[in-house]
Amino acid sequence: MPVAEPVTGAFERPGLLDRAWLVDRFVAGEPVGRRPLRDGEVADLATVLRAVHEIPVSGFGRMVDQLAPLVGRAGSMDAGVSSRFQQPWPCSGPPLRDHPLATHAPDLVGAIQPFSGRIAEAANRWPTALTHVDLHGGQMLTQDGRLTALLDFADASVLSPVWDFASLTYFLGPAVARAALKTYEADPDRRQRLAHDGSLVSVAVALHHASRAETLHLPERRARVIAYLTAWLRADCG
Repeated sequence: MPVAEPVTGAFERPGLLDRAWLVDRFVAGEPVGRRPLRDGEVADLATVLRAVHEIPVSGFGRMVDQLAPLVGRAGSMDAGVSSRFQQPWPCSGPPLRDHPLATHAPDLVGAIQPFSGRIAEAANRWPTALTHVDLHGGQMLTQDGRLTALLDFADASVLSPVWDFASLTYFLGPAVARAALKTYEADPDRRQRLAHDGSLVSVAVALHHASRAETLHLPERRARVIAYLTAWLRADCG
């Protein structure tokens, strides 16, 4: 599976540092960045996600720092979502009117409000799995049109697998998410449902990034969120 192989870390040398740490084996390849993914890269990414989602896990949310078993730190889905995301309405956090984005785009927030129930339902429809939940081009190394590694599982979480397709939809677009699902899921009905639910939950992913934009003082990130949500509403993706 094209992921970076761990060489050593806190699991072998406890107490060396005052935080969890890991050294991975070098993997050759160039980051995807903002360019479109090629067909072989999309298929490889989908194969990795399917394998990751099949790993046995328990609990919810961000992982306990241990090799095995793989356990989420939280005791409920809502708490698990809150452990990974910052104000991903409606899955956790305050009402949408109190979200930081409401200050900058109140009309946009008002247009999103009616989707609350459908987004929450989509986020909870599927059994939990180990998820990466940060699937942007900087996390993907490629070489000769194939994926050589999916990087950075530091924030991997036990959540619905739909969060990974929501992350793909937000960062790389719905066409990439649908293309990945062709490899990931053989059943056309489940594939269609995952794509639909991933689109809905991508709103929560976007609102997480809007909240992070305020915390980190990154107005360009907020602008990206506003552009994404505006396009999402125009496309009637809900």
